[in-house]
Amino acid sequence: MDYASFRSSPFDEDGHATDSPAAWNTAPAPQLDGARGGEETATRGLNSAAMQRVQTFLQHNLAERFTLSDLANAACMSRFHFARMFRLSFGVSPMEYVMRERVEYAKTLLARREQSVASIAATLGFCDQSHFTRSFRRITGWPPCRFVAHREKAQRRAG
Repeated sequence: MDYASFRSSPFDEDGHATDSPAAWNTAPAPQLDGARGGEETATRGLNSAAMQRVQTFLQHNLAERFTLSDLANAACMSRFHFARMFRLSFGVSPMEYVMRERVEYAKTLLARREQSVASIAATLGFCDQSHFTRSFRRITGWPPCRFVAHREKAQRRAG
């Protein structure tokens, strides 16, 4: 399973986050009243076209090393404006979002038990297995091997 099929799009047709890690910030995007005393509203954060371009970039480059500038270029924005708008949209920085996307995909790969932890770390663009393990633990609360063992134990209990 490649990342594109794992996470086809975390956005619905209106550009709102669905059940992907983008939903970590469950509050709706803040609204600003327009110049006409509330008759018009403008959503703060990235517009749906920019979100889609960033998602497409991530689908093709999740395992690669890339910078904030690369993501901003995909969204057709300056680096600083992109970072601000992204944080407003998702409640986390762009690079934290990328890290969480990598960990979510790693969970799927770990559950399939077809690759070693080191291989998954390399597949997802982590510097080494140690970096992957630290990041995985920080986000999930479990090191990768214990996560798999805990998941399998829960599945056995569920029957």
